[in-house]
Amino acid sequence: MIEPEKSLIALELNSKQEGKIKISPVGTAVLGYDGRVFNIDGSFVVTNTRSQGVDILLDKDHYDSEAMGWFDINSLEAREDGIYASLEFTEVGQELVDKKLYRYLSPAFEINYRDNGVREVVRIASVGLVNRPNLLNKSLNNKGEENMPEVKNDDLALKLTEANENIASLQAELNALKTENESLKTALITEQTNAKTARIEGAIKNGELLPNRKEMAMALEGNALDSFLEVSKVEAAAVLKKSELDLNKKDEDGIHPDVKAQLGL
Repeated sequence: MIEPEKSLIALELNSKQEGKIKISPVGTAVLGYDGRVFNIDGSFVVTNTRSQGVDILLDKDHYDSEAMGWFDINSLEAREDGIYASLEFTEVGQELVDKKLYRYLSPAFEINYRDNGVREVVRIASVGLVNRPNLLNKSLNNKGEENMPEVKNDDLALKLTEANENIASLQAELNALKTENESLKTALITEQTNAKTARIEGAIKNGELLPNRKEMAMALEGNALDSFLEVSKVEAAAVLKKSELDLNKKDEDGIHPDVKAQLGL
């Protein structure tokens, strides 16, 4: 799913190459000072951004109100160290930069979220004039001031690899715990079923439950089973008593009716 995300990336306006300004770094693991990691494929991003067919807005603090300038969509270019474009300031934007009221550029990306936490940049939605750099360290109107330390992509890639390895290790531990939990659940269910079966068969053996009630009893649990077995005791006692009376029944001759029937009497 693609979502817009603002990422503070500071770039130096007066550090131009062939008349173009760098508006985004590139790399497979561009790490911001806030901890977010971006995968920025320059050619991929340029192609997708150009497909929008409109110039890129330069706003102030990422608020889409009055334009501070415009980046020519047709001037977008992917280079080895970043994405470049030609910028034309509006009068208001030029004044803000000239007076050092704003010093940095920050592209607003549209991104895809990967499972490993990396944000894959799809296109540049807009660029903002900001004063709080995050990823890069070049000011818009820097004329020799001390720059902040720059984080190198090689170091970022190593940190990302280590993070992915830790995630994989934790995932393996989680899967093992899930498997163990499922095994314990299965063992518990088996033990409970065996205990219930033994209880029901014991009730049948003791004459407290009629055999034809076994299936019904096996379908019950907990209090429902307890109540059923209590009621079944009464039923079983009544049925067994009647059977005993029938077996002991004799006629006037002292011969059981079944015996007489067999003798044809």
